[in-house]
Amino acid sequence: MRLQRVRVRSGRMPWRGAWVLIGGLTSSMILTMIIVPVVYRIVDGIEERYLKWRGEKKGMKVEFGVQG
Repeated sequence: MRLQRVRVRSGRMPWRGAWVLIGGLTSSMILTMIIVPVVYRIVDGIEERYLKWRGEKKGMKVEFGVQG
């Protein structure tokens, strides 16, 4: 991907992708700081209700397989 640079009369070189960079950083921050913790709490609540329904406590060791 090639970045376009355009000279203006003031001598500065504005970068047209600045809004893309700012938007990407903002969206990744929102994803990390808000969306991920909210989804974690939802999944954790579902797990707690499921374990309560089964009569188990969180952190109990559940073994699967054939006992013999």
